[in-house]
Amino acid sequence: MAATLSAPGEAAYDASKAALTAFSEAMAIDLWDQGIKVLVVYPGIVATELFSIPDNDPSNAPIDPITVDELVTEVFAALDAGRSQVYVPAYFEEIAAGKAANVDGFLAGSAEFVRDGAVPEL
Repeated sequence: MAATLSAPGEAAYDASKAALTAFSEAMAIDLWDQGIKVLVVYPGIVATELFSIPDNDPSNAPIDPITVDELVTEVFAALDAGRSQVYVPAYFEEIAAGKAANVDGFLAGSAEFVRDGAVPEL
């Protein structure tokens, strides 16, 4: 999620995720003629033990986490379909497309979200 939607207060983390996306897309191009496919996965919040580690910041995102099984099922379905990208959960793709269609609106909405106290300000 961070590679596409840039969570407030997570600039370095978001940049590292975006770099993985660009790297994966570049690898897909570099390996195209060898018949090797590269799948870029955009997972939402996945329910893992990460969120129960002491001193880890809790997630403030108003998004329900998905299970690891849900993620694995969607990744295998994308591989079977020959897709180059998969968004899990599926509604996340619509959010990413909406951001791409109106970046200024997305940034303004994100700033309002932070101002309303939904996430802590830096």
